[in-house]
Amino acid sequence: MKKLIYILFFFIAVSCKKDDFSSTGGYNCAKEKPVSADFMMGEIYGDEFIDLDTVVMDVDYKDGNPANYDRDTYTYVYFKANLAGASYEWQIGNNGIVKTGKEFSLLFSYRVGTIPVRLIVHKAPNKYCFPNDDGIDTVVRYLTVDNVEPHPLFGEYKGYSLSNPAEQFTIKMDTSRFNELGYEPNTGHYSVYKGIYNLPNGNTGWQSFVGTTNSTVCSYYESPPQLPYNHMWYCFGDYKYILMTNEYPSTYTAEMNFKNFTRCRYYPKTKKIVIIYWYRKLITYNTFGPKMADVFIGYKQ
Repeated sequence: MKKLIYILFFFIAVSCKKDDFSSTGGYNCAKEKPVSADFMMGEIYGDEFIDLDTVVMDVDYKDGNPANYDRDTYTYVYFKANLAGASYEWQIGNNGIVKTGKEFSLLFSYRVGTIPVRLIVHKAPNKYCFPNDDGIDTVVRYLTVDNVEPHPLFGEYKGYSLSNPAEQFTIKMDTSRFNELGYEPNTGHYSVYKGIYNLPNGNTGWQSFVGTTNSTVCSYYESPPQLPYNHMWYCFGDYKYILMTNEYPSTYTAEMNFKNFTRCRYYPKTKKIVIIYWYRKLITYNTFGPKMADVFIGYKQ
């Protein structure tokens, strides 16, 4: 019987060896991973990294004439290796752009179409758990930076605001074309702005904003923000509210855009959109009620 117990103990000890910290120098191989060059690329929304293969470049609609649309504008693309504590060699495209950091961003000032993104990492491998790991790995992904028609964020969304979840309504995100000099029909001076329709609920007209709309995120601000009474030029239809920034920043940096301006996050797989916005109720021509905040949650129709 003693011999049988000893044999059973021996086999149990051997079978558990790779999960026993005392026998592996502290390694739990079930939780260890081999050296990998997997990485993310795409957009950032606050502290959230959004992994994408296609990053949509915004369009400057200029004077409303499609022949004058500027499709080569600019957009930032972010890159981040998943493995920490390694050495990194990135090659972006075929033109020899090489980076050596774990994470960084690149400004694309023109449409590049589809380009390869290669990452090579070097790190001392865990030979105990992965005896065949040589500590080097390479991953290649393909990134597309281009215009997309129709824009992935444009369309109608049915949902509700958190202030009144029981009341369903539909908003629209698109471009709006209007006379920049007011309501005079014969001035011939038109502009196209990206706008939001029917937000808040009851604003049955366009709130036209200058801003950016990328693959899954947007940022809107009033134009011009320093002249609140000029909102009248940018609102059409039965407007009862004025969308606005949280506060007027003195400099329009990317960080200020995110913190202060009406902004959205779109989830392509579920077609869900979340819009954080601030607004004032319109009382008279240039008199507004107190600033209010809300969140719209909707789904693309």
